[in-house]
Amino acid sequence: MDLTAGKELQNGKYLINHVLHQGRFGITLQGTLTQSQRPVILKTLNPHLQASAQFLQLKQQFNEQVHYFKRCQHPGLEQLLDTFEADDLPFAVVDYTVGQSLAELIKTSGVLPEEAAIRYIQQVGSALTVLHQQGLIHRNVSPSAIICPGSSEITVLVNVELVPPFAEPGQTMTPMAGAYAAIEQYHTHHSLSPATDIYSLAGTLYFLLTGHAPIAAPLRHQSPLIAPRQLRPYLSTTVETAIIQGLELNPKKRPAELAAWLSLLTMSEASPMAPAISMAAHSNSQVDCNPQRLPVANGRVAYSPQPDQVKVSDFSSQPQYPAPMLSSSPSKRFSRALITTIATAGAIGVGTGLALRFAVTTTGPGTSIFHSEQAFPPLDNWPGEIVPTNPPSAYSAPPAPVVRQESPSVERVNSAPVMRPRSAEPSAEVAPTPSPTSASSPNPVEPAIPSAPPTVPNKIAPEPVYAPPSAPPMLEPEPPPPPQNVPPQPIPN
Repeated sequence: MDLTAGKELQNGKYLINHVLHQGRFGITLQGTLTQSQRPVILKTLNPHLQASAQFLQLKQQFNEQVHYFKRCQHPGLEQLLDTFEADDLPFAVVDYTVGQSLAELIKTSGVLPEEAAIRYIQQVGSALTVLHQQGLIHRNVSPSAIICPGSSEITVLVNVELVPPFAEPGQTMTPMAGAYAAIEQYHTHHSLSPATDIYSLAGTLYFLLTGHAPIAAPLRHQSPLIAPRQLRPYLSTTVETAIIQGLELNPKKRPAELAAWLSLLTMSEASPMAPAISMAAHSNSQVDCNPQRLPVANGRVAYSPQPDQVKVSDFSSQPQYPAPMLSSSPSKRFSRALITTIATAGAIGVGTGLALRFAVTTTGPGTSIFHSEQAFPPLDNWPGEIVPTNPPSAYSAPPAPVVRQESPSVERVNSAPVMRPRSAEPSAEVAPTPSPTSASSPNPVEPAIPSAPPTVPNKIAPEPVYAPPSAPPMLEPEPPPPPQNVPPQPIPN
């Protein structure tokens, strides 16, 4: 049977648009309900199995899976709409969920806080519990299989695997089971159990919190799993313990029931809400964050989930791991706190200074609580203050010339000098009596004293210069007059 785009099924009731995913045992198609133009998902067996001797057995098991799936009614689980058979192939029609997958959400918005990631996982775990009660195993739990509808806060788990496990003769390994697949999904002789979905759900939580898919199970023997707290140190130890227990390679070491594993998350203490870190630049991530986008009515975009696959090249002996760029070291956190403290202190200091500056300008000094008015005494009351004196307005005459006087005093007797000893010197100075002759005629010997030059007033008088008191002037004896035939008188002893 040729399942290509444009082919009609069940007498034109359904129209195939294109193939979403094609595996070795099953195929998933995107179609349309022609009567209402409603988008739907069509699931069936791979047509090449019709040539296999076990096709009838596979067909019977597929119908049984669909029968039990029809009993699963949960708002967080995709719903079965119809079943039919065309060209000997069984078909199951499920509703097409419109929204954004968690893989796309992490790619565009960054990793989730711990509380938000646990809330999503608990919703998915509730839907998985309904499947396990009917004896079904999802087998495709991954971030791209969890859809967040735009009109609801409840996530929807899609891409339930209805094709039963099948092993061809001589086959022991199932290649490309996916990065979120448990180790028993790679081996055809191992039976599946709820612990298989627990492994995938724990890997999904690992991705939501770290932004990286867990290392594929076949590679875990060569490269150990990176602990979540190595990528994000602020995660709680309880959540890390739950993830590590859910990702145990040995299914017997995992919790046997999904409720037991979910109880480990409820005991988790609330961790600090970390900011979302964009993962757009991490192109080396092992998870496929690009689900198929399908245009639907009203211009909305739908995301059709497809199982995450790990390429054969990813199973090399030397896997490349992305560098942990999501965590912030304690030194960086300390640097941020120090910078914040310095900026806050600087802002407070600048604000206080401006407030004081404007308070002084508007209200004046002494009117603010930060200012106290100070009173000072007048300038003339200051101790040690020198009162300035006004300089003279005119130029003063120079001091009189110093007249030298000898030690012995001289008296004139009848116009003749008389010398007396110092002991007989009178107590008071006696001015010499000028003679009539000297008064009537000038002394030819005595020099004339020139008159003082006229004083010229200066506009700016010089400052008075302090001069120490000088010694008393020395009187110089006058020269004797010319002789006038008067006999000299003897000097008494």
